[in-house]
Amino acid sequence: MDRINPECLLVRCTQCESWPMAVQTYESNQLVFRCPKCHSQEAYRIGMAGRLVPAGEPARFMARKLKTFQTSLGFYDLAIAVPSMKVALEAWGAGRNLFHQGVAKETDDQDVVAATMSKPGIVLKRPAGSSGRFAEYSDLPSDLGSVGKGSRRESHRAKPAKRPPREISEQDAQKPAAEFEKEQKRHEAERRREEAARERDRERREKATAKAQTGLDKAEREHAKRAANIQAEVEALEKCSRAVERWGKERERLQAALRRARD
Repeated sequence: MDRINPECLLVRCTQCESWPMAVQTYESNQLVFRCPKCHSQEAYRIGMAGRLVPAGEPARFMARKLKTFQTSLGFYDLAIAVPSMKVALEAWGAGRNLFHQGVAKETDDQDVVAATMSKPGIVLKRPAGSSGRFAEYSDLPSDLGSVGKGSRRESHRAKPAKRPPREISEQDAQKPAAEFEKEQKRHEAERRREEAARERDRERREKATAKAQTGLDKAEREHAKRAANIQAEVEALEKCSRAVERWGKERERLQAALRRARD
């Protein structure tokens, strides 16, 4: 596993924008993150410089013609089959243009081309300065202290005669692009299914919310009606109470007049 920049582990969920997501598993050179809010999962592969690249990133190449590019970063020589230099730099996680600096190039070495075309869009590596086969996983150089010196000594030696590039048939050349297109269709179908599921869930929540709101509005209207009736009854009782109080005073007055008349 390449050394990962810790800041790269702070991933924002693409579904609900929740941040950060939690690392769930690491397998096959991929990190799987799980959102604690919407529980969606997203997979990333580890690029160079410890940067994370979405696992489905190669699907964006579609049917464009692929080229093989090669460079050397840190302890490894890197190679990748992608449509352009820009895409290669992104996959390597390079923060500068290695092609302008002369440390990256397009290669026609038949072994390198064959290895990268078998895994298009995937960064392949081998120990820096070695002549071994490029692969998705590679051990560190056996002599780390001499990696830089060995590379400089190699550059001064006479270059071996290049083997003629292996001819690639039109069918073989189109196969990686067809695989990319097939993978993209699969991702697109999966995305549509997820969107449909989210839409159904949203509609269900909206219906439940509308039903609860309707029930609340009805209960509030009934409460307001009962409160108005109670208030009317209270006012009627108060009116009766005042009438009784007036009659009591009037009765006392009349009784007093009756007594005076008898006297």
